[in-house]
Amino acid sequence: MAELRLEVRDFAGLDRWRWELTESDGGRVLARHEVRLDPDCAPYEAFLDIPGHVRRHAAPDQRVEREREIVREVGAWIGAEILGPVADVLLAAAPVVVRVVVPPDVPEARRLLYVPLELAHVDGRPLALRNVSLVMQVGDSYDPPEPAAGRRPVRVLALFSQPEGSRALNLRRERLALTRLFADAERDVEVRTLQYGVTRERLREVLAEGWDVIHVSGHGAPGELLLETGTGGMDRIRAEELGALLGAARGVSLVTVSACWSGALTVREQRRALGVATAGVPVDEGDEGARSDGVAALAGELVERLGCAVLAMRYPVADRFAIALAEGLYRRLIIEGRVLPEALCGVLEEGESALEVATPALFGARAAGLRLEAPPRRAPHLDLDLPELPPLPDHFVGRVALMARAGAALAPGSGLCGVLLQGMPGVGKTACARELVATHAHAFDEVVWFKAPERAETDGRAVLAEFAVALGLDVADERFAEFTAALTRRLRRSRLLLVVDHLDGLLSPDGTWRDERWEALLAALSGHDGPGRLILTGRVRPPGPGPRVPTEPVDLLNPDEALLLVRELPHLARLADGRAPGMTPGAARRHLTGLLDVTQGHPKLLELADAQAADPARLAALLGSAGRAWAEAGGVPEGFFTADRTATTRDGDYARMLRVWADGIADALAPAPRDLFHVLCCLEEPDRTRPVLDHNWPDLRAGLGHPDQPLDPLLDTLVSCGLLTRRSARLPHGPQESYDIQAAVAAEGRARAGETFRQLVDTRMSGYWVRVFEMAWTREGTDAEGAHLAGPVLARAGLSAAPYLIRLRMWQGAEALLQAVLRRDGSRATRARVLPVLRQLAALAASGTGAPPPRGALAEVLWATDPAAAERQARTALAEALEDGDHTAAALAAGSLAGLCLRTGRLDDALAFADAEIAHARESGLGVWTRLLGEVHRLHVLVERGESGRVVVEADVLLRRMREVPREPVGAEGVLWWEVWEELCDAAQRAAVDAEEWPRALEYNAELRASMAGRGAPPAELAQARFPAYMPLLRLGRVEETLALLEECREVFEAAADDLHLGEVFGALANVADARGRGEVALARGRDSLRYAYRAGVPATIAISHANFGTYLHSHARDGSGAVAHHLAGTLLGVLTGGGRTAHALGAVAGDLREFGADARLPGDPDALYARVGQVPGVDLGRLLDRLVPGGERVREVLAELVRKARGEADAGAVAGAVWGMVWEPAIAALVSAERGNTAARVKLRQHLTRYGGMAPQFADLTDVLRRILEGERDPGVAAGLGPLDAAVAHRALGALRGEDEVAAELWPAMHLGLALGNFVATAAGHQGTADANRANLDGFRTDPALRALAPVLEEILAGSRDPGLAGRLREPTQRAVVGAVLRCLNGIEGRVG
Repeated sequence: MAELRLEVRDFAGLDRWRWELTESDGGRVLARHEVRLDPDCAPYEAFLDIPGHVRRHAAPDQRVEREREIVREVGAWIGAEILGPVADVLLAAAPVVVRVVVPPDVPEARRLLYVPLELAHVDGRPLALRNVSLVMQVGDSYDPPEPAAGRRPVRVLALFSQPEGSRALNLRRERLALTRLFADAERDVEVRTLQYGVTRERLREVLAEGWDVIHVSGHGAPGELLLETGTGGMDRIRAEELGALLGAARGVSLVTVSACWSGALTVREQRRALGVATAGVPVDEGDEGARSDGVAALAGELVERLGCAVLAMRYPVADRFAIALAEGLYRRLIIEGRVLPEALCGVLEEGESALEVATPALFGARAAGLRLEAPPRRAPHLDLDLPELPPLPDHFVGRVALMARAGAALAPGSGLCGVLLQGMPGVGKTACARELVATHAHAFDEVVWFKAPERAETDGRAVLAEFAVALGLDVADERFAEFTAALTRRLRRSRLLLVVDHLDGLLSPDGTWRDERWEALLAALSGHDGPGRLILTGRVRPPGPGPRVPTEPVDLLNPDEALLLVRELPHLARLADGRAPGMTPGAARRHLTGLLDVTQGHPKLLELADAQAADPARLAALLGSAGRAWAEAGGVPEGFFTADRTATTRDGDYARMLRVWADGIADALAPAPRDLFHVLCCLEEPDRTRPVLDHNWPDLRAGLGHPDQPLDPLLDTLVSCGLLTRRSARLPHGPQESYDIQAAVAAEGRARAGETFRQLVDTRMSGYWVRVFEMAWTREGTDAEGAHLAGPVLARAGLSAAPYLIRLRMWQGAEALLQAVLRRDGSRATRARVLPVLRQLAALAASGTGAPPPRGALAEVLWATDPAAAERQARTALAEALEDGDHTAAALAAGSLAGLCLRTGRLDDALAFADAEIAHARESGLGVWTRLLGEVHRLHVLVERGESGRVVVEADVLLRRMREVPREPVGAEGVLWWEVWEELCDAAQRAAVDAEEWPRALEYNAELRASMAGRGAPPAELAQARFPAYMPLLRLGRVEETLALLEECREVFEAAADDLHLGEVFGALANVADARGRGEVALARGRDSLRYAYRAGVPATIAISHANFGTYLHSHARDGSGAVAHHLAGTLLGVLTGGGRTAHALGAVAGDLREFGADARLPGDPDALYARVGQVPGVDLGRLLDRLVPGGERVREVLAELVRKARGEADAGAVAGAVWGMVWEPAIAALVSAERGNTAARVKLRQHLTRYGGMAPQFADLTDVLRRILEGERDPGVAAGLGPLDAAVAHRALGALRGEDEVAAELWPAMHLGLALGNFVATAAGHQGTADANRANLDGFRTDPALRALAPVLEEILAGSRDPGLAGRLREPTQRAVVGAVLRCLNGIEGRVG
């Protein structure tokens, strides 16, 4: 961006000074303006305090509208009175960076740096939205920093202050937005986020590490940070201290103070920012000088101390804007590499509030030219689903030193790999881990929480498989080393916080691993040197973790901490207060002392004791059992408050105490509540809910011989005695009650229940879930009530029944249910739950237990997780079927192969397998729906091959056939009717979109959505079905519906970590932005689409993303080299994959060559093409093609042929472009003349456009665009939607008005000759079809006195002369301009493409 200098001179106050606008070096003066303001006028008052003025002059219910009006009025006043003629000069120079310089020796003048000059309106819009960026600076002292050696990562430190009253949810959203931005960018950015557990000393240490960017965000109380003291107390840092603290940093390029009130200007707001009482302070004190202190203290001091750029807020901003500002600014600055003022301009264009454009202000001379582009990241980012975390503990006291040490182990520079939280059962290991995650998750890109099962009998190898799938990896026996290396690499390269809770469930009683691979895995994970961290919890330290995962003992609470917990437990608190029922105060306190002695600060024992303390008899019994247990163990430890706290804790004694108390409490219960407790212990953890109990306890109760009685009193008994903890979760259909049981207590409960009891529960629960599955099955895809819930219910029932069936050795039933689940929900989360169960079945089969190996369900998983393995399995199945003459099996295998080949971009193979599927299905005994599936597969392939018109016709016929087919299974069906119907509707709607039959596409989409909603399809599948409707909606002008649809789809796909469909959504958003003329947005979303498409690895999607991005580069960036490369990449992929939708897009390449000529350099070989498209982060075309077409020779041949064809098409198209350009060149000359003030040219041009617009349809679009340009539109997006020939004319017109393209203004009087001159250029270029018309035109020139001299010169050009001196033989300027324009067009044809 260009630079100018706007200097304050002769400052006499905020109402009197002089502006002097010069070139950047202070040389030539471009404008001067004497500022003389009336301090008593309303705009002046508003100018100094717009938020206060709005508050005083707007009722709450009209605040938004009045703010918009006030800002508009003040902006107009600033433009007229404060900037005056300077504003027009600034606008003419746009895009431009303007250094606003105040004299360093006039302190009062610095106040001008904090007023909203950016709001100055010119032609009704503020300068900030007209590509005019202001940088505020004091004087000229500025020492540029030494350039960084090499390309190192950009380091970002983000400090989040959370004072009282702030909303943590919004703060978390901002934090996640920043971490997601950098994690997804494929750029090398090191991000550190600090919020909790940070002392001043720790912050100084972090600041001293060296940061390029420091981002300070505070919600609620401005101008302060909330840190901790060394003892865990609260340390409030005031505004005046903040600058000094941040000033200790070194190497900083940019400080962004994006706190909601970081630049607040009123005394009342500043008092609130500093935590000072505001009672009695007037809303508006009228002291404008004081109002600038906030910005001055922060921005000015940081610039002076650090020599860096500072971005601070003048006015309070909403959380939405704070988040959008940070995300948009850093994307443009660090990821896209734009200069800081340009990056800020781009964000402001997307703002919503009228005042937001002037809220962020740049300070410091360095801001004008600051660039901070990060280099490409070396390793791809792996985005995993964030798992559900366990609930935060109800009670959590003390542990300050432990949390500080454990938190330090998680710090990037700790030199450690994590921490093992070791302690006895019930002491609070999980609670500590959960608190660590809650207070440190913001410092990590990913958090994965994995809890080992509480059941010791769970297959250990299946647990490791479930752990791997949760991480998006595979841990098959032959791939264990690969899995270990991949996970270690992720910890080494990314900020992954990995929690493995309850290691005890993976260990044998002697402390060794039940699956020895865990030892090797943890040894590897504790030896890396990266930023990832481990949190392990367990009763003992198992073999495996190395010294860089130190053990942090989670010990008993000390006396003070135990008393704190007592105060939080209601019944024990009554004891402490001497208010226990049935006891004297002294007795109550003695009982508490006794409890503290026997529990010794054990949190779970204290919680159990609290439940018994409501009843003196029960409490006495509890104390008695504790005494006996301690006596058996050798005696009660010394008095809790007098004992040596350094003595070794006897962990086994406390575990025995926990079991004894749990058994004693349970044994003291009546039979019914005791058996209910044992039932809950035997249930799988997800089944410990009220609905499950309501459906199953009555039969279990009857089988156990208990009389009918309400469930609630029984549950209340278990909760009141401490064996059970109630949880309430808010679900979409309402709150649901669930029940937590401490793991050791649950294990003891199962053991006490006995084998017969456990088998009774397994039988009941397996039968229950199978019945639920069957009921949902009968409703699925029907019109029955509740049919739309069938899909989710089927999935839940199948997954829930499996563990009970496996324990009952009903293995085939378990596999059948799991396969049915996968056919309805193939999401990553569902696969993660199913695969370990399948592997457990496979292990049982291999162990000789009689279990058959799972094949069908495992194939469903492999189809999504490992296509190569799935293809090998399907090819094997097809070969076996052909050998056996089994057409049924052959049809199913061929159908699977058709889908796999389609997914991997081998369209010819996919079509062949679809045809084979159809042939085998006809020869088989399969039902009609299974036979129809092959025909649908074939249509799906044809859509991807670009044969959309054909598919639309055939799909209509096939849909009519399907409507006549009964939906109830008839014969041997391998599929359900809705699977076939929905795939056909999806293929048909995509074909209709490609064929631009918008209403029909929406009809197919409605059919598809109705079917999926009717069966209760998962949200991700519903979003995939809805997504293609965006294009018909957009083309039908329903833009708001389009954007709403895409935003909803994006949320679903982000939640599912679905890279493929996220890439498609970003591509759709780019299309929408392109259609709306928003080029910057189209380009940004186009890059996102390419990046995600490559992550997903689907060639067809990648090809379309390349082709679309090439179009955006052509239209909006005017980047010929990039456009031709991406268009060529899309075409190349289309051809190599068997005729995809981009295979015939060569015309776009030719259009690039015609439009940009030599600037659109065709790559000479594949490597050159790979390098050019690889400039977009995340794009690796060479690697993709190596996978698709090994060897490279085929790629080289196809590329050479495409280049040859593109040149041929460009040569032919160049003539059409030159002819059309010559027709409109006089009109462009009239535009230029009108812009220069020629009124006659403006009038004649309007008449000319009206005449041409009504002449023929092919003139209408371009005449409309040129009319808009004549009226003042200058955005390149004005040409959006034009065809290539029209767009070229429009872009030349805009370039001429900007002074980038030379157009002879003298040509405009020849507008009436445009068509004749176009015919002449066509004839001179060798087009025979225009020769007769051209001859007639030249004859007419000879007989026209005004044109007679022009005819012989044109004859010479027609004969082949291209001498530029021909124009000099003519005296009349317009005729000379005609000759010059004709020669320019002909020379462009003959020399532009090569």
